This record gives sequence, C-alpha cells and structure tokens, in this order.
Amino acid sequence: MIKSFSVSQKGASSEPLSSLQASRKTFFIDCLEPKEAELKELVSKVGVTLSDLKNCLDPHEHARIENRKNYSLIILRAVSLKGRNPTVPIGIFLFRNAIVLVHGAELKGVSDLLEDYKTLLISDSLSDLIYTVLHHLLLDFSLSLDTIEEAFAPLEDKALFTYDKNYPTKIFSSRKTLLYLRKSLSMNREVIDLIGKGYVPWIRDLEPFSRLYTEFIQLIDVEELFRERLTSTIDIHLSATSNRLNEVMRSFTVIASLLLVPTVISSIYGMNFLFLPFAKHPLGFYFTIGFMAISVSMMLLFFRKKQWL
Repeated sequence: MIKSFSVSQKGASSEPLSSLQASRKTFFIDCLEPKEAELKELVSKVGVTLSDLKNCLDPHEHARIENRKNYSLIILRAVSLKGRNPTVPIGIFLFRNAIVLVHGAELKGVSDLLEDYKTLLISDSLSDLIYTVLHHLLLDFSLSLDTIEEAFAPLEDKALFTYDKNYPTKIFSSRKTLLYLRKSLSMNREVIDLIGKGYVPWIRDLEPFSRLYTEFIQLIDVEELFRERLTSTIDIHLSATSNRLNEVMRSFTVIASLLLVPTVISSIYGMNFLFLPFAKHPLGFYFTIGFMAISVSMMLLFFRKKQWL
C-alpha cells in the first residue's frame, strides 16, 4: 500500500504519486508491504532500482547507507508490531525533493506519523523530515524497552519464591528480545553516526543527528542495564532453587540418619544366632525399643543444636 503526501511549512496534504515528477513540492511517500505492481510503480515514477526496493523488504537486511546517482538509501532496523522477529528493516530513500519509506511490516512510529501527518509533517526540509522519521523509530525502541521492563518487574519480584517451572522460559524469552533490540540499536547507531558526519549528501542540517546519536547510545545503555538485571534475576532464581533442593536433601538425610540406629539394632536382632543379649529376657523387647528411642532422641537433639532441623 502506497501513501503519498506533499509537505510544506504550512503542513502536509495527501496527493497522488503520479504528481511527484511534475511538482516542485517536497513529497513524503510511505510504502507498506508493497505488491509487485506497486514496486514497479515506484521504480517508474520515483526512479529507484528494483533491487534496492527488495533489499528493504529482506527481513535479514542489516542497517547501512548507500549513495546512488540520484538518491541515497538508508536502511535501518525498526521495532515490528507483528511477527516472530522483534525488529525488521525499513528503507528510507532520499531524493532532491522526496523521502520514500519502504517496509514489509507495520511500524508503530510510522503509523503514528501518518495518522497525525498534518501536524507532524510541517517542514519541507529533507533534514527535518528524516529527523522526524528517525525520532519516531527511536521512540519505538524506547517503548519496547519499557514494555519489557513492565513484563519483567513481576518476574524479578518472584525470583526467590516462585516454583513455576516455566519461570526460566519467561526470563530467557525477554533476554532473547533484548539481544535482538541491542543488535538493531547498535547497527542503527552506526548509521546515525555516519549521517551526523555528513555521509548523506541530501541532509544539510547535521546538528539534530548528533542529538539523535546520543539518544541511541542512551537506549543501548538502558538495554544493557535491563540485560544485567535479567542475568542477575536468573542467577538469583537458580541459587534459590538450588538452596531449596539442598533443604529437601538435608531433610531426607536427617530422616535417614534418625532411622539408621533403629535399623541397625533391628537388623542385629534379626540374625539367626543362638545367643543374643536380652533375647530371652522378659523385658528384652522393651529394653531394645527404649534404646532405639534414646538413640533417636539424642540424634534429634544433636541435629537441633546444629540447626539442621
């Protein structure tokens, strides 16, 4: 699906893609999940190559910058609203009087931008437009990290006390998502750094991108902090589980130790000898039971003194 807008200082208005070549206005074009016919339309009316368009739709594409004869291509990783992969590529084509977004999945930042385009697209400067797009993509990463933190906070509180066998799976799922985000943020940071150094000839005002680069670094620091918290939580949970297992094993050991002496005594008196102490005594049975009880009591006192019970 292709949406196109003409942009000026007074705001943006929807215009057909066919008027791009004849217009002197600055155009903002978004292409979401394009069909083959739409890709060919972009090739003919905008002047991009089909291979560059398809690269933008490749889910494994890395963030990078390519300068062509008539345009520059910026590929970034963006947070996806759907799909198994938390991030997907988005291609940003910069022309003399147009900016074209091409992506194969719905992106919240771009959707918000298009939904409120009359108030957000208020500059015909390519530098301002690309900064607005990149800032919204950055906000998506920030929102995604906040969502992970909200889901992780209850898990962190239960680390010491939970018996849920699925608990590690939930933790590792969040950790995996963070790794995806970290990888994408790192690649995007390098691209923003190149933009701030003037690597894209269509972008004149470089100062905002220095601020954007700093914000990406801050997000990477936040992600690293979350990852350390996840790692610490996993360690705490495993230690707590190990301690609980030790408690159970200690209880079994104490029970086995308490039964050890009575078992030995009963085993001795079960042997087929002609003479055993107190075997024929009228009170022999009670003496034996009493000795067993005394031995168990002494062991109980010993275990309590050692605080094993």
